[in-house]
Amino acid sequence: MVRPVAILSIAALACSAGCNLIFGMDEGKPLPDEGGGGASCEGGSSEGGSGILLLWSCLDDVPQVDAACGDDLSFQFQFSGEELATADVDVKVCNRADTPCDAPSATIAPNPNTGDLFRDVPPNFTGYFDIDSDSYRAALLELGPLTGLPRPKRYVPLLTEADIEQALTDLQTEELTDRGHIVLLATDCDGNAAPGISIQADNHADSSSTYFYLGSLIGLTVDPNASATNYTGGAGIVNLEPGQTTVRTIRNGETVGKATVLVRPGELTYIHLGPTPQ
Repeated sequence: MVRPVAILSIAALACSAGCNLIFGMDEGKPLPDEGGGGASCEGGSSEGGSGILLLWSCLDDVPQVDAACGDDLSFQFQFSGEELATADVDVKVCNRADTPCDAPSATIAPNPNTGDLFRDVPPNFTGYFDIDSDSYRAALLELGPLTGLPRPKRYVPLLTEADIEQALTDLQTEELTDRGHIVLLATDCDGNAAPGISIQADNHADSSSTYFYLGSLIGLTVDPNASATNYTGGAGIVNLEPGQTTVRTIRNGETVGKATVLVRPGELTYIHLGPTPQ
């Protein structure tokens, strides 16, 4: 079996059969005649809308999304891959506070020519995607927080049981069935994968929880000896107590990103986390 590949940049899409199952996030941008305008609507920088940011120059002034352009911003999620060409996927779009999520489940049929599946998310929505599949571990994909920073299309793997078992073996730990897990992709001000980032869960982490950092983009390949992200920007925590937990990304001892996410027993929670207001 070819293992799923996680790709953090649209420029890296030119890959082989290894890209057998990925899903991604793309922030739509308003057309000029739709109102809104301005750097915060267009995903530009806080420096005159130039769109050019030094890697961490935005930390002192993370641009907020202008309420005036909120109706013009939306997310689109793409599920693609050869193995999904004939399979439907059940998806819910859930509010952050939904525990459990009572939103209706929508079965998405793939494009018969490409195998891609698309699901729109309401404008200014900051909840999560609830994904169910017979072949892959159940997962939540965190949607927020939404800022005016660039958001290039990003991808994370839908992981099989074999992927998770291998990661647990590499970490020399066992999965606790009443706990959940987080897979986090840290990004900088330009929306690119951020190396040198450590992560911390403010609550729901105890002596049974294990932090990890990805060693490569293949499946859930971990580096047991790493204490911060490498070029992948990938990290995570296994065996978190279920419930809402606040996750922080830390650079040089200072918090650069923060998000409160939902953890559910036996499931994965995916987060794309860039610089956020502190």
